[in-house]
Amino acid sequence: MATKKSTTKKAASTAKTEPIETQEAAVVSAQKKSVKLDDSVRISVKSNTFGGLLYVNPRTGDKTEWNGCGDVQTLTMGDLRAMKGTQRAFFENQWIYIVGVDESGYEDVTAEDVYKSLMVTQYYKNVLDPDNYAEIFSWEPHRIQEVVSMMSDGAKMNLVVAANTCIDDGTLDSLRKIQVLEECLGCELKKP
Repeated sequence: MATKKSTTKKAASTAKTEPIETQEAAVVSAQKKSVKLDDSVRISVKSNTFGGLLYVNPRTGDKTEWNGCGDVQTLTMGDLRAMKGTQRAFFENQWIYIVGVDESGYEDVTAEDVYKSLMVTQYYKNVLDPDNYAEIFSWEPHRIQEVVSMMSDGAKMNLVVAANTCIDDGTLDSLRKIQVLEECLGCELKKP
């Protein structure tokens, strides 16, 4: 009988250590995900708007200009924090898109990490890289409807321009897809 008790105790002690190890692993993985970026860290930022886009930092007076959709400029985290504080529309309307960190030593930091650090992830849940707008037009109509209906108003306006451009150059010629886009975007697009 003594053997049974010691076996029971071993099983109980094993059961107690497993959750502790699991909890420690969860804490370690949570620590890896939180990234702190100093104000001086340079970030590559892509314009997500067709046409020009201008940002003026109210603290420093520095001007950053993007000439068109997909144009990339470098801003510091301090500039991005100032932008969030004074001109939140850049994030709310997804006028800009974080490409990544533009410094050595930060290779593991992703765009999502930068969004988390800025606390703007809620604005980028359904964002597409402006370089991938043409990819949307290759999807099935139901998938187009699903994704486009979740996009912000600013992204939808950009998609209108991209759709008309793709219709003009012949890469978007499906009348069904154009009809779905018109319904989702609430506008009339060119016809092929």
